[in-house]
Amino acid sequence: MIETTPDYVTTLPFTVSGSIANAKDRGVAFVYYNIDSGDWNEVSDFTDTSFEFTLSTLDEGSHNVSVKVIDEAGNESDIVEWDFVCDITLPIADDFVAQQHTDFSGGAVISVEMQISDEISGIDYTVMPQMTIKIDTGSPIVAEIESFENGLLRGVITTTFNPEISDVTFSIIGLMDIAGNELDFEATIATVSI
Repeated sequence: MIETTPDYVTTLPFTVSGSIANAKDRGVAFVYYNIDSGDWNEVSDFTDTSFEFTLSTLDEGSHNVSVKVIDEAGNESDIVEWDFVCDITLPIADDFVAQQHTDFSGGAVISVEMQISDEISGIDYTVMPQMTIKIDTGSPIVAEIESFENGLLRGVITTTFNPEISDVTFSIIGLMDIAGNELDFEATIATVSI
């Protein structure tokens, strides 16, 4: 039985481990694994009750690992399989746009929009990211997220703001793909277009 069976692998190298049952009487002679029905690889780290091996390189995408055990009498176990997705790439933020829409005495309403994508596992829309703005060296101000769907994140920030101020920094934290990779995004612009 393979015991490390997450749906997603997000870091490499990754250690696969499992248990071996009913081999105590005859002893385990060999443990083998393959990836995506490829050649069988011999596992060197095993006992009569467990095994462990490391996957060091994998292309991103869907994969299958198969494991079989051969005892000292030459009996071969059933093949045990594990299907998973390798996704080690962070979500991508593109097409960042910030616009000042409304001026009022001593402040402004700024809308922020960006395109988010993740080709391997997709964007996790169940976890709402947090968007902040920081003007010059001031404290961050949390934005109200208006919508987050179909790869488009929209937020609104109401703040004291002067278009002549430089170093306006927008940050996104907590934006995740389904595999659990988290993107921390930061963009600094000189001014926000009116």
